[in-house]
Amino acid sequence: MWGGYASIIPEEPWQQDTMSTFFSATKGVAALCIAVAVDRGYLDYDQKVAHYWPDFAQNGKEDITLRQILNHQAGVPMTQTAMDLEMLKDHDAVGEVVAASELLWKPGTAHGYHSLNYGFILSQVLQRADPEHRTMGVFFHEEIAKPFGIEFYMGLPKEEIPRVASLVPPKPLYSMLRMLFSSRYRNFMRAMFNKESIPSKVFRNNGKITTFPKMATTEFRCSEVPSVNGIGTARGLARLYAILANGGELDGKRLLSQEAVETIMTSCTEEKLDTVMMTKTKWCLGFHPHFNVISEVNLENVYGHKGMVDKVDFLTIRRHYHLHMSPTSCHRTQWVMTHVTLTL
Repeated sequence: MWGGYASIIPEEPWQQDTMSTFFSATKGVAALCIAVAVDRGYLDYDQKVAHYWPDFAQNGKEDITLRQILNHQAGVPMTQTAMDLEMLKDHDAVGEVVAASELLWKPGTAHGYHSLNYGFILSQVLQRADPEHRTMGVFFHEEIAKPFGIEFYMGLPKEEIPRVASLVPPKPLYSMLRMLFSSRYRNFMRAMFNKESIPSKVFRNNGKITTFPKMATTEFRCSEVPSVNGIGTARGLARLYAILANGGELDGKRLLSQEAVETIMTSCTEEKLDTVMMTKTKWCLGFHPHFNVISEVNLENVYGHKGMVDKVDFLTIRRHYHLHMSPTSCHRTQWVMTHVTLTL
C-alpha cells in the first residue's frame, strides 16, 4: 500500500517507487551487514574493536568489543569533535575523529543509544576486516542490495535524488509537548533541558548534521552515515527483513546461515534504563526485540529497528511486516500498524 504526497509544495503523489529517508531504521541494515561479515568469518562479535582497528584503543577504549558496540554498551555515544557535512566526504577523517572518542561510562556497565557513532564505528571496523576493504555502504550494495534486488542505499547515487520524498519536519512545539507528556519520553525531555546531562550532550553534538534542513541536502543524502541516512523504498527494506524472517535466504539465494539468524534472535541484553534515551531498552546484536506501538498484538519473536518520525521495520520468524510513514502522530502509527497486522 502507498498513498499521500512525496512533496507538499508542489503536491506530488507518493508513487510505488518513491524513496524516503529511514533515519535510525538504517541501524538495522548496518547490523545486518555486520552479521554477514561475522557469518563469513571476517569479524567476531566478541573480538575487541581495537584488534581490527588499533587506533580505536585511544582514551581507554582498548577492551571494547564488537558486541558492545552493537548493543550500545560501549560508552562512546558521541565524538568530542562534532561532525559536519564536509567531514562526511572523507572516511579517513571520520575514522580519526571517531577513534579519538572519549568514554562517557565504563564499557559494559550500562547501555545508551549510540545515535551517530554506532554506524561510524561499525563502518570503520567492517572496512578494515573486509578482504576488499569496502565501506559499509559499498559492502551493503554489492553483497546484499544488488544480489537480492533491495532498493536501499547508504550513500545515495546522485541520479536517484529526484525520487526521494521531501523531508517535512514535525512542528517543534507539538513534538516537544507530546514527548513531555509521554510516560516513555518524559525523562528524556527533562534531561535535554540540562546541558550537562548525557542525553543533552549527545544530541547537541549530533546537531551539525541531523537537523531536517541538513538531512535534506544532497551532501547528506549522498554521504555514508550508516546510523541515520539510509534511503530507499518500503518494498526494498521489506525484502531485506524477509531474508531474516526466512532463516537467512530469499528467492533461493542464501545470505546468512540459519545459525547466524538464530544468534541474532537469541543474543539479547537484559532490559535496562538507556543512559541516553532515558527509557528501558534491550538489544539483540543491533536489533530491537518487539515494539511498543502494537499493544493489541502478541509480540513474541518480533525483531527490527525503529526510526524517527514513525519509520518502523520489524519481522517475526514466520512473517515480515514493514511500515514506513511520513511524519505523523504516534497514535496514527499505532492505529495503522494494529489494523494492518491484525488483517494479515
